[in-house]
This record gives sequence, C-alpha cells and structure tokens, in this order.
Amino acid sequence: MPHEKAAVNAATVAPEAIVAVGDVCAFFREPVTFQALEAKVFPALFRGRASEDPIRLWVPGCGTGEEAYSLAIALTEYARHAGSTAPAIVYATDINSAAVETSRAGIYPAAIAASLGPQRLREFFVAADGNYRIAKSIRDLCIFARQNLLGDPPFSRMDLISCQNVLPNLGAAAHERVLPVLHYALKPTGYLILAPTETPGYRRGELFEEVAAGRGIFKRKPVLNRRASLMEALTGSGVLGGPPKRDAMPQLPRVLDHPLFSRYVPPGVLVDRDYEVRQYVGETSLYLVPQSGAVQNLFTMARVGLLAPMRSVLRRARKENTAVTLEPVTVKAETGLVEIALTAIPVPGDHGRTLCWLLFEPTDRSVSSAETQDTDTRVRRTHASVGILCFGR
Repeated sequence: MPHEKAAVNAATVAPEAIVAVGDVCAFFREPVTFQALEAKVFPALFRGRASEDPIRLWVPGCGTGEEAYSLAIALTEYARHAGSTAPAIVYATDINSAAVETSRAGIYPAAIAASLGPQRLREFFVAADGNYRIAKSIRDLCIFARQNLLGDPPFSRMDLISCQNVLPNLGAAAHERVLPVLHYALKPTGYLILAPTETPGYRRGELFEEVAAGRGIFKRKPVLNRRASLMEALTGSGVLGGPPKRDAMPQLPRVLDHPLFSRYVPPGVLVDRDYEVRQYVGETSLYLVPQSGAVQNLFTMARVGLLAPMRSVLRRARKENTAVTLEPVTVKAETGLVEIALTAIPVPGDHGRTLCWLLFEPTDRSVSSAETQDTDTRVRRTHASVGILCFGR
C-alpha cells in the first residue's frame, strides 16, 4: 500500500496546523508505558519476525500525531538495538479531518524539546522556521486517515493498538462497544495500550489480560467464538442489542472503498435481495469465480462447497435482520481445500432496500490430506444436488 504524501515544508502549512503541546497530545506522554513496551512487548513482537513481515500498529484517535510518531520512533530505536530488519507500519486514524491533516504535516512547536531530549530531537526531527518537523524516515512509517471508531468497520490482524486518547472521552456504553472492536482488530498474540488510569471495564477478564501493572498494557485473550467478536465489532450487537438500525451505516459503500478497510478486513461482497453483487471488498477470487458482464449473480460465481452455506447464511440474516455466522465450511479453491467462516450482515441500502454484507473469513486450521479426499467427493456431490435449488426465491 502506498504511504501518504511525505511531510510538507513548514512554510506551506497554515499557522493553525502547527499544534501546541498539551497534556493530551505530547510526545512520549507516559514514559513508564514506553519503558514497559521496550521491556515486555517489543521483544515479543520482534522475536522470530521475518524481514518481509511488518509489525503493524494502529492508533485510533491519533489526534495531532504525537502518539503515532512516538511509537514509530520507539520501534525504530528498538529495532536498531535488537539488530532487526523487520519493518513497521503505523496506521493512525481520527474522526477529526483537521487533526489528520496536522498529523500528516508533522510540524510541531519548539516546546516539544522538553519531552524529547537532545538525542531524539537531532535524530528524528528537522528544524524548520522556528518549529520542528518530523524526519522523513519516521514520517514514511506512518499512514494517516480519517475514521470513526464507533461507526466505520475495524481493521484486523494488528500487532499492537494504542488507544490512549479515545476511551477517556467516551461514556461507559461506548467503552463496551469499542472493546470488541479493538479485540477483533488484534492478532491472537496482539497487545493493547490504554491510558494507565484506564482499564477495559467489565470485559477486562473476558477480552484482555494485564501485562504490566499500572502501565496500561494488556494482551489479547482468545474468545470461544472469534466470529462472535467480529459481529460485535461490526454491528455493536454485543452492547446495543437487536438488529442494526437503519442509520447505523448510512454510507457503507463509501466506507468499503477505503484502502485501509479493504486491506485489513476479511474479503467479502455486498449483495442485493436478488443476490447480485453490488460491490467487492478485498480479494474474493479464492471464494468466487470472477465473471464479466453487468449482472454478476453471487451463486453463479460460488466455488465448490459454498453454494448451500452462502444461501443459508444470507437467508437467515435477512429473516432475523441481524448478523449471522455459520460454522466453518470447507471450500475447494484453485490452491486446494481451505476452511472459512461465512458471516452475513444486513445493512440499509438506497430507498429503504436492505443489502447484505457477506464476509469470507479464513480460519487458522489446515485441511489434512485425508479430509481433502473425503471433502472433495462430498462437496462435488453437494454442489450437484443443490445447485439448481439455490436459485429459488
């Protein structure tokens, strides 16, 4: 994915874009948290990491960028100390467009020297018109984008999420809605950073375990049904209850177009009531055979093993008007048999028409050679017997 445009010259930035240092937005704001990261988290993230496998961080509610840049600097310093060539990518998002633009510019007042020290200031910043601009080597590690943590679909497969600025500004109900989002977005071995005064609420024992007491660092815990965590993250059903409201995602197709979303959310399709594909998200060729033409029916594109389960999950989601996930199914793809979980989520469309978002989420389980032979015969037989029935209304 291409990085955002590099930091611009200080002379081209409006005065209001040069931020003041406050208690909330500051470089290395919680020194004890960074000490714990270097002692407990970074070693785990870098251990055995291949040079082509980047460490992925997400900073939701990034404000004016200090937190994201601080993490990029800390990772750079640790990688050098550990002799690692593994790259890092810091995804920083905020609902405030002006804050995102300020973060991209990366220009800060001279007062930041007090929290950085002379060595970091020399290595990671450039003096510019009485201010300091973040060095290109650090700027290029960070990608900034606008995102609503409570409304837009979440990322996934992150190694570390730092959410120090968001939770203190939210109510208790919103806390419990955000937590499943953060849990889903992390890898099974991922870590979460909160403000040291924050804890993950009543879900502390269910979703996260504390790594460093009083340091605001938690490790993701497994859940019995990861797909349930996904549905909570996408619909808020774990907190709000009931089906998604009509205005819950009024501009979903626009959100699906976001490049960060399409890369870090499971692939899927948006289909209408006639099962025609309205939009693709991510790489779906493993599950659907691409077709040309204006009309693309979901069922005519389904690979072997997917016809019946796709119809079942879509029908249930529409009937119950809520997100539905099936138990993992085996699919015959070009590369062999793979196991995936199907999730269907009804969403409001134009003119009161309900669309359905169908997600294909691969499981971590590999299919054995014995299962391959048995499933290959079974899915061919199933495909032949239900193929015609799957197009009934």
